[in-house]
Amino acid sequence: IADHLLELGYRRPAYIGVRKGFDARAEKRAKGFRKGLENAGVTLVADKRISNARSFSAGEDGVAALFDNTKPEDVDVIYFMNDHMALGGIIACEARGMKIPDDIGIAGFNDLALYRVLPLRVTPSATPRGEMGRKGAQALIARIKGVKKQPVQILPVELMPGLTTRTC
Repeated sequence: IADHLLELGYRRPAYIGVRKGFDARAEKRAKGFRKGLENAGVTLVADKRISNARSFSAGEDGVAALFDNTKPEDVDVIYFMNDHMALGGIIACEARGMKIPDDIGIAGFNDLALYRVLPLRVTPSATPRGEMGRKGAQALIARIKGVKKQPVQILPVELMPGLTTRTC
């Protein structure tokens, strides 16, 4: 996602997620996002953490916390820990009079089915949740049957360009 946002010309990114230590997977995503930016010589304008919530309202709270200490013109894109927070962030940015993606870009993580019915499809990294569930179930069944631990399997994450970020 960092590479994609950089390719679109974003240079003043912010991150909004939950407090450090609450969600190890999300923390790894945030770390990878930060590293991708740093490899291109770009640093986060802000890294805002909102309690333990992962909800729509947490996205709104994150935007409020971000712009309490940062001028809107100092941020050109926000990467949210997940899509629920991204949707709440869209509502909060629009309530502040910002136009998406003209004034600010929004990116998330998961590719919720909800996007198929919304007029403004978020730009997410899409996880293969169905495949993850199948692989997890297969591993559990194998373990119950006494099969030794399977090696870790890495599944692809796909970037899904949406309408909340600029186009090339």
